Amino acid sequence: MRRTIPLAVAVLAALVGLMVGVGIGQPITSHGGTPTDVFTQGFDGAVCSDDGDLMAQELTLDQQSHLLVYFTGEWKGLGVNEKGDLWFRLDGIDTDFDWNFPGHRDPESTVTVMWTFPDVAAGTHTVSAHSEVRPIPPRSAASASVRICAFTVFVMPVE
Repeated sequence: MRRTIPLAVAVLAALVGLMVGVGIGQPITSHGGTPTDVFTQGFDGAVCSDDGDLMAQELTLDQQSHLLVYFTGEWKGLGVNEKGDLWFRLDGIDTDFDWNFPGHRDPESTVTVMWTFPDVAAGTHTVSAHSEVRPIPPRSAASASVRICAFTVFVMPVE
């Protein structure tokens, strides 16, 4: 009896082998000191924000530092015809991409995202978390929100 491998499995195996072989996803290492400051805030209200600007933290760095940022929240009412996007900003500049969360039938789902801003210059900066609900298809109305939020920024000076 001859056994065959499904085409999808063969293609996936080839792609994984190619990615490992060419070094895609190699870690970038940056050595910094122990966190000198940790900024944490939480919001246990009904909705963190109605306009997509979830939480922000202003901080002053005495020296060049790495910033490690966490955001946790709960999507409320993100339906099957919607997707939720989360992203961070440093001094008004968005991260290169956003995290997408598909809607589903469950009325609530918890999300946590993390991002690193390496080698941030000394001075005063603002780090913030943002969200947007996008209807699928784009012409329908979106109705979800983010609630019960927590936002944490770790400061690690560069040695």
